Order: sequence, then C-alpha cells, then structure tokens
Amino acid sequence: MITLLNKVDFDALAPNEQRVAICKDVIARLNAQKLIPNHGNFFINRDSVVSDSALTVQESINATPCQACAKGALFCSWVGNFNNVERDGLERVSEVTSSLNKIVPELVDIFGHEMLDNIEAAFESQACCWHYDEYATYEYAEVFQDYDLKGIMQYIVVNGGEFPLPSTEH
Repeated sequence: MITLLNKVDFDALAPNEQRVAICKDVIARLNAQKLIPNHGNFFINRDSVVSDSALTVQESINATPCQACAKGALFCSWVGNFNNVERDGLERVSEVTSSLNKIVPELVDIFGHEMLDNIEAAFESQACCWHYDEYATYEYAEVFQDYDLKGIMQYIVVNGGEFPLPSTEH
C-alpha cells in the first residue's frame, strides 16, 4: 500500500524532512482515495473503533478509506506507516485531537503543537487552538481559506517542511 520509508531511514531524517515525508504520504493517500478530507471530524474509520475487528488499527487505516481533518490526516499517515495504536485509545475519537501527545507523541514531536494548530486552522478556515494561541491561528485560517487539504500539504512540502505565512511582498 502506501509507505513512507522504513522506520530506520525515517528516523535518520531531519525533523523538517520528516514533515515533508509525512505530508507527501498524506498527498498520496488523498490521491489514492484512502483519505477523504472532512471538516469538523478528527478521524472517522468505522473499522478502527470496532473492538471485534480482525484488523489492527494500522491495517484498517491502510485498507479502508478514512475521513479526517488536517490533524487527522497526519495521524492517519503516521499510524498507517509506523504506529499500531491500540483501539482503546480511539474509543472516544472526539478527544483524540486534544490528546495526540498521549496517543502518538512522535508525531507531535515532529510537527509541534504550534504548527499542528496552524495547519488545522488553515484547513478548517477558522481560528482554533488546542495547545497554542487561538488568535495567532486566525491569520492561517484567513490566508489559507482557499486551500484544500492537498494544497496545504503541498505548501508545506514546497516550503521544506515549514508552514510560514505567505509573504505579502511582491
């Protein structure tokens, strides 16, 4: 299916290169229709939260299309490639977005809370925050309002794993 790199090679990358690799994986999942952008929902994959499923969460994310917001898309990439999270952690999916650092701390370490909040604000086109300054995310919501999830991920790739506000100077 979709694979970034093996974990050893991935871990050898600089953090900005890791962000690029994850964003490229999100784009590949979008292109393969394994990821469906969904405003207002962190992550929806019915099989992943069914306790009697024969698939692991990781297998389910790779086999069944997931609906996700921006943070949820990054979560799907990470879990789909590297982390077989336990179903117990996903039972209350609405709380997962605020506890990413408990479920997939490596993803939070790579992106940081500030960038994750800015990415989410850009995707949702509204100021939001879980761990950062809500007012600061307003500019991202406004500037990126015409970007879709793929466009946001491509912007991060083009900017070498960073998520700066576009320059207004010409």
